[in-house]
Amino acid sequence: MAHRVSTLECTKTGFLLVQTQMIFAFQAFVKAVSGLGIPMVLFLDDLQWVDTASLDLMQALIADSESTSILFIESYRQNEVSIDNCPFSTHLEDLKATAKFIEIQIANLQKKDVNEFISNIICEPQPSTKSLSDVLYRKTSGNVLLVIQLIKSLWDEGLLWFSYRRKHWEWNSSLIELKKVPDDAADLMAEKILHFSPDLQLLLKKMACLGSQCDTSILCLLRGGCKDHNREDNYSMSTMLCDLDIAIHEGIVKKAGSKYIFAHDQIQKAAYELIPKCEQSKWHLRVGMQMLRTCKDEDLDNILFVIVDQVNRGKMHITEVSQRIEFAELNFLAGEKAKASGVFSSAALYVEQGIGFLDENSWNDYYQLWLRLYTSCIELEFCNGNFEKLAEVLNCIITHA
Repeated sequence: MAHRVSTLECTKTGFLLVQTQMIFAFQAFVKAVSGLGIPMVLFLDDLQWVDTASLDLMQALIADSESTSILFIESYRQNEVSIDNCPFSTHLEDLKATAKFIEIQIANLQKKDVNEFISNIICEPQPSTKSLSDVLYRKTSGNVLLVIQLIKSLWDEGLLWFSYRRKHWEWNSSLIELKKVPDDAADLMAEKILHFSPDLQLLLKKMACLGSQCDTSILCLLRGGCKDHNREDNYSMSTMLCDLDIAIHEGIVKKAGSKYIFAHDQIQKAAYELIPKCEQSKWHLRVGMQMLRTCKDEDLDNILFVIVDQVNRGKMHITEVSQRIEFAELNFLAGEKAKASGVFSSAALYVEQGIGFLDENSWNDYYQLWLRLYTSCIELEFCNGNFEKLAEVLNCIITHA
């Protein structure tokens, strides 16, 4: 036992060294950029979803006394941050205790702001746009995303138009007043997506399963079977790109380099919620399986996390023993990859998921895989300081050794 503890200490030291080196390298990079005599602003968005490894890096940057020319702007949704389930809430408490910061509450637009916003969009004086902005404000309560999408919807439906004869914008206030507007921006986005071709709808739903953005190379893996989940089809690369151009034109997605990004997380939510809730886990599994079966062997490592994350969300639908063993192995590989990067918390989750794919006979039928997963679990729980879990796993290994 003493030898085993000594080995774990060495393992933990090695892992922490990797993590420390990564933080140090990033600190050096930030200092080099901000040391040019020009103040640097670092804007971090949607931090309600931040992981612990990223938080550790943020804390190190904020606490660095030598970095004096940096302004950190951290954006998050207050209603999605709670003490119970969000690591960012602990970060906020630490900031209040140790750092100088200003908290700014961002609310919906006021009525006058909506009018100014509309006036700027259609280049008409504010007195002229007041009748339109008043209607939009009543229907959206000043939600800026709803305002933007509602204006686009009015244009599409011919309720807002440009008069070339009179050389200014016109609208039908009475018909706009009668128009039903969803309370949620996601519902309005869903209506727009449902007007797209079936191919594009299906592609956007698959993309939504992956999150807020997706690389073109991954979309290429997902385009097969777009007309029907159960068969491949001739949905060509060129057709897919043309469809995505339509989505870009309609403001659903935007393109940055090789990535396609949902223009807003509410749009991603809208596309995802077009999948019936009872089917969502199956969709994640299909997406993961499709990526795994269509990617080249040499590309697997680059998208390993993406595949494993998708499969894990649909693991309850995997019943074949051979598939469960395959995905236990993939989770082990993902855990090793995360561990090598010093992200111990994520690595532990992958290993735990891998163990979850095994049944009570796996220690006998697939002993080497079983032992690798449990041994890795011990190392990671030790690094994470979860000693109760470590003791539980260690006892399980001793029992079956």
